[in-house]
Amino acid sequence: MDMKQKPKVYYDQKVDALWIRVKKGPEADSAEIAPGLTVEYNAKGDIIGLEILNASSVFNAVKTRSVPQEASYA
Repeated sequence: MDMKQKPKVYYDQKVDALWIRVKKGPEADSAEIAPGLTVEYNAKGDIIGLEILNASSVFNAVKTRSVPQEASYA
């Protein structure tokens, strides 16, 4: 992944889908790696983006989840 390009985030409220574009270029292939989570690839096989369906539900679950306190090391 080329980190020189800043990721771009798009949200479509009508379909509740979030797209994270990490690299420019056309999508040549995609793979659903978990229900509602798709990785998008270019013709070279590089990851160019992620698609998250039912995004509001996914992020509400993350937001309400208990986050452990950071461990301190002495």
